[in-house]
Amino acid sequence: MAKIYQKSFPGTKNAGFTLIELLVVVLIISILAAVALPSYEKAVEKSRAAEALTLFKSVVQANQVYYLANGTYASSFEDLDIDIPWQAESAAVRSNDFWKMTVNPSRVQSNSFGASVDLIRQDDKYLTVGFSYFFEPDRYKSVTGLYCRVSYYDRRGSRNYCEKIMGLTNPEIVSSWGRTHIYAM
Repeated sequence: MAKIYQKSFPGTKNAGFTLIELLVVVLIISILAAVALPSYEKAVEKSRAAEALTLFKSVVQANQVYYLANGTYASSFEDLDIDIPWQAESAAVRSNDFWKMTVNPSRVQSNSFGASVDLIRQDDKYLTVGFSYFFEPDRYKSVTGLYCRVSYYDRRGSRNYCEKIMGLTNPEIVSSWGRTHIYAM
């Protein structure tokens, strides 16, 4: 078999690596990378979610303070006493490269949920996942508090986001609107 690298050292014959030896090393490195990559991607996503949830919880608390002072929930971020470093898309929407946060005031006349703050993932892999904090229950269930939400229209892996990324064990579907399910956190 031909030697790829040849160098003679004093007292030895031709030393070097064969093509097979190099291919085996490349194969081993490829297998290790294939095993490590999903764990790395999960850790990065969990980090992004934790960072966004920290800001999200601050907005929720600011909205609760606003309610205590005014008797109604905020309809825009300008109403809240908090500085949000994300880009303003409108008065009620802030976003960065990965997340979009929305402040929703009470919607008494509709069948939808009442006042809420929503945090939705906005990239191709996890486009239909996010979190919601509901201040008021909807007309059919007493759903208030923090929830992980997933739309089942997406077939790209978002379905297990609440379990795999956020670490929810045995998530319970609390409510559904069409194909969107919300899970208690």
